[in-house]
Amino acid sequence: MPGNREPSATRQLLENLDGSPDSIAAAAEALRQTPSSRLLPELVYLLTDRDPAIRASAANQLGKYDEPSSIPPLCRALEDSDRSVRESAAYSLSRIGDQTAVPALIQAVNDSDYEVRKRAVSGLGALADPRARPALEELLRSGDAVLGRDAAIALAKIGDKAAIPALADALMLSFSMTAGRMLRGSVLDALSRFQDADTASALLHVIRQTTSTSERLQIKQILARLGPQASPALHSAARDPDWLVRRTAILAIGARHDRSSLDILHEALNDEDWIVRWAAAEALGRIADPESRDALRKALQDDDPKVRQAAEASLQSIT
Repeated sequence: MPGNREPSATRQLLENLDGSPDSIAAAAEALRQTPSSRLLPELVYLLTDRDPAIRASAANQLGKYDEPSSIPPLCRALEDSDRSVRESAAYSLSRIGDQTAVPALIQAVNDSDYEVRKRAVSGLGALADPRARPALEELLRSGDAVLGRDAAIALAKIGDKAAIPALADALMLSFSMTAGRMLRGSVLDALSRFQDADTASALLHVIRQTTSTSERLQIKQILARLGPQASPALHSAARDPDWLVRRTAILAIGARHDRSSLDILHEALNDEDWIVRWAAAEALGRIADPESRDALRKALQDDDPKVRQAAEASLQSIT
């Protein structure tokens, strides 16, 4: 055991990293100048030092080197009795970026220490391995907004479409949470990475729940960027009983310049709600298809001045 021999020069340098600014700078420079062939075995050895501060520092230093042989000892360090050692090990495993660390980091997601769990989740996101998806989805369901947020960020990096249902469920769960808006922001960002019809359905469902204007705008922007797979969901939403859903879907259709939706937009010009009619007139102006002239001319007779104004502007945009 390291405690049975004299402290090495490397151990002394690690101790100095907790000293004065001058000693920290000198120790950091000395570590940088030490050949990795000599330094790395010593750092691995110090992962079992008697002092947890030394073990944590050694684990942190190992993350600065892209050396696969450091992965097994760092994985073992995730079971250290000291939380700071486990946290440093999780951080270094994510920095090295070797997929063999994934199973150990998945286990660390359930660590007794909160900061270690956060580091493990961040590490799984950095490694972007689909094997982590079930563990990350569990965090989305945990009711913890911070870990849920970090899990959503990690799932976005992994990019596995199988996570869409869990992300959609997390959106709904977020409305019953104290810090739900923080979680929703990350989940919405994660969903924006997936060009999928299920994504559109999940986002449109949130429109019914949120009272946040910024969230509605974010959802509309995401919907506008989705691929053609999302068109059926948007078409259906344009006829939804909820006027907010109809308006959002129609504005997204316009932003997508989706000419396949002209009939739906022409129909929406007769909606019972003026703001939906206005959205349809605006959307038709964005698409600017000559086939919409007749429908827009009729809208010039609308009872609402804002609808008439939008119809006139859209007609002028059609060449």
